[in-house]
Order: sequence, then structure tokens, then C-alpha cells
Amino acid sequence: LLTNDSLAHALTDYFDSHGTANEQMLARYLLARTYDDMGEAPAALDAFHQAAECADTTAVDCDYSLLARIHGQTANLFYYQALYRNQLAELSLTEKYAMLLASLRLIDQSRTSSRTWMLR
Repeated sequence: LLTNDSLAHALTDYFDSHGTANEQMLARYLLARTYDDMGEAPAALDAFHQAAECADTTAVDCDYSLLARIHGQTANLFYYQALYRNQLAELSLTEKYAMLLASLRLIDQSRTSSRTWMLR
């Protein structure tokens, strides 16, 4: 993704001041991925946790897909650190947000189908 953390830090600084919760979460996710690519697991875990904390799960437009990826990547890091209990907890959160995303998509598809049927 990025070869050093300078640009990733600049992104997080910018979106912390000017971005939505989803943009802040994405910027921190990119920072975490940068640390992961650099082999800096502790910094990556910290950035992944910060990214997840940025999520506004009460917002209608919450990016549950990204949130699920964040927890999935965190689980992966815990696996390679042999922290299996932590990995399982993160996998549980990955599943939770993936299932929530799937449910929301089904509801949206149902609404679209209902509107289409009413227009006939």
C-alpha cells in the first residue's frame, strides 16, 4: 500500500480535522495496513483499534464492510502473534459486522423491490 508512514499520518491528521467518521476510520485503516506492510505489528494493532473506535455504528451510513475488514485484519495479526483468544474475539466481531452488513443489504434490496412493485 504505502512504503512509509508519512503519507498515512498526513491522511489521518487531515481526516481527523475534516473527515466523517467513515473517512477517519479509513485513514486509520490505511495507517494500520502501512504498519502491517512494514512489519510493525504492535503499531498496526494500535492503528487497527483506533480505526475501529472511529466507527459510528449508530449512523445510517456506517461502513460496516470496512469495520468487518478491520477486525479481520486484526484477527490475522493476532494469529501470527499466537494470540489465539484475541484472534477469536476479533473473528467474532468480523462475523458480527459482516452479518449486519448482509442484513442491511437484504433490507435495502427488499425496499427497492417493494418500490419497483408499487410502480407497476
